Amino acid sequence: MISTNKLIDIYNAWGEKNDLHPMSDPRDMKHDARLNKKEVSWIDKFLKVFEKADKIEQSISKLFMFNERTSRYILKSDAHFVIDVYKGTKKKPRPTFKVNIDGEIFETTHNLYDAMKSLLKRRI
Repeated sequence: MISTNKLIDIYNAWGEKNDLHPMSDPRDMKHDARLNKKEVSWIDKFLKVFEKADKIEQSISKLFMFNERTSRYILKSDAHFVIDVYKGTKKKPRPTFKVNIDGEIFETTHNLYDAMKSLLKRRI
């Protein structure tokens, strides 16, 4: 799952690459006279991806809270159910997510969404 913050970074990098600064909100930017059809199409696709990622993040925030200090997603309804986040290294840049229930690791994945689904299945 890609975060909305990462998508904003991608949007800004795309604007720099295409020499489109200053940039505004993508919904406004797609009406900018400087853009050609291909660039407007890119923004339309970007907005669809961004909206989907935002919906996922909102639904996650209803069920889980993220503790920055411990790098854990904690199930709001039961603090014994957590997902430990291990950031990637230079050798292995992908982060790892471990489903942890009362200190016992049940599953390890590279996809946060899959880890959350696994944790919720175990909660039932």
